[in-house]
Amino acid sequence: MDLTNIKDEDLKKCAEFHGHLGSGVTIGCRAAKYAAKLLNVELSENADIVCVSENDGCCKDAFKVLLGCSEEKGTLLFDLSDKMAFSFYDEASGKSVKLTLIDRDPELSDDEWLKMLIEKKCDELFEISEPVFEI
Repeated sequence: MDLTNIKDEDLKKCAEFHGHLGSGVTIGCRAAKYAAKLLNVELSENADIVCVSENDGCCKDAFKVLLGCSEEKGTLLFDLSDKMAFSFYDEASGKSVKLTLIDRDPELSDDEWLKMLIEKKCDELFEISEPVFEI
């Protein structure tokens, strides 16, 4: 999918940082934006957000761009399970949320999956639960 057709400026920024638009960086962008909304924080490179990602795929680049999370600062951590699940912690408020991506329909092509990730509402893409990790 061509970036010129994307209306979401945050997604464009994430894809440009990552090097291309794909499902991984799109999932990360949608998760970061949804977590910010649920935690009632602004997207910012200086956010007080810690993310524990259960995979180290392309999604992590969106957390870096939109939330300022990084391995170097100790605000991007990994507990690898190969799931598309992410726990976000707002250090300022003490609030937290875990987002787990719904399973992909195996009938969908890569293009159809990407389109769905971009167009569906976040509450249709992610299951919300309490994080199990303590930071």
